[in-house]
Amino acid sequence: MYNGVMYTKCTDVDNGGVKWCATSVDSTNSAVGWGNCQSTSACN
Repeated sequence: MYNGVMYTKCTDVDNGGVKWCATSVDSTNSAVGWGNCQSTSACN
């Protein structure tokens, strides 16, 4: 979850158009660690 929205795939929200996804979440499923996706196929 990021800013109250649950994402199930990579997103480019708030990252200048670069796809990213959570690498770790807390007990409420909020992203606490994240990384940029290396390829668009990794985001599907």
